[in-house]
Amino acid sequence: MLKNRPIRTKLIAVILLTSGFVLLLTSVAYWIYQAYSFKKNATERLISTSKLIAANSTAALAFKDAGDAAEVLLSLEVESNIICGVLYDSFNVQFAKYCKDSLMSFPAKPGADGISFGDGQIFSYDPVIHQGKRLGTLYLAADTRGVYETLKLHSIIAAFIIFLCLVIAFFLSKVFQHNLADPILDLANTAKSISENADYSVRAKKYENDEVGKLTDAFNLMLARIEKQDDEIRELNQGLETKVKERTRELETAYLEMEAFSYTVSHDLNAPLRRIEMFAGLLLSRSEEETDEHAKKTLLSVCRNAAKMRNLIEDLLSFSKLSRMELNKEKTSMYKKAQEQLEDFLKTETVKTVHFEISK
Repeated sequence: MLKNRPIRTKLIAVILLTSGFVLLLTSVAYWIYQAYSFKKNATERLISTSKLIAANSTAALAFKDAGDAAEVLLSLEVESNIICGVLYDSFNVQFAKYCKDSLMSFPAKPGADGISFGDGQIFSYDPVIHQGKRLGTLYLAADTRGVYETLKLHSIIAAFIIFLCLVIAFFLSKVFQHNLADPILDLANTAKSISENADYSVRAKKYENDEVGKLTDAFNLMLARIEKQDDEIRELNQGLETKVKERTRELETAYLEMEAFSYTVSHDLNAPLRRIEMFAGLLLSRSEEETDEHAKKTLLSVCRNAAKMRNLIEDLLSFSKLSRMELNKEKTSMYKKAQEQLEDFLKTETVKTVHFEISK
């Protein structure tokens, strides 16, 4: 019920629930005690009255004086809770009676001696004894509805007191809950502000030196450490950015130098290669009939290697431009590359004792 509610609402609800439960438990205990006390007092009062009336009725029963017995029962008028009294003789026949209401019913014959309860009344049957001889029985009926009315009134008063106490507790909790709620709310707001703005220089306000105050100190200490680490990380990042920029400039300079060198090498090497190819081609065309087979192969190899070197120079020049081009991935066969190199080697070298094997 209190889930996801503000802490102030939870504090007020806890205070009111605790106060209400304690007041209700106290009221119920008081009501039970009052009911038990009223019932016990009414029973004891009825027993003492019955003993007194029975003792005063011995002479009337002994001398069969109904008028005297009626006068004795008439004294019950002073007892507000007793509504009926009947005196039976030794033969269990009604001898005299007193009832506040003439239409009130009563037992035709007396029951067993003792106290019984029923229909909001207490009944007593008390023996009338004189010198060890039982002369009759006294029946008294007391009304307990007044007791229950009193208990009902007490319950209404208790309910009003509980309501009044809860109202007072509510206003007091509204006043005093700030002492506990404000520090916690301040911590929560500080944490929210830090998470939103990433500003670790913010500090939570400390109110008192209690447990919440210690929590605030620990929270602020944690923020100080995080702020220090954040500053160190920021400095490291700035240093790394500076180093990356320096390395980038150095790489750019190196690429430019390599590109310039490649252009120079290309220009300086291509001219001699062209002359070599040209002279080798002239020799090969002019002496095609006069030159022996070995010389022809040598001239062809010179032309082929000169062209290969020119290709290597062009590849070197292309490699110098890679920093400005996108890389394209292509599949290549290392077996074919190795076979091409072996064929070139065998064309220029005479190898008789070495056996070459290239695995696929």
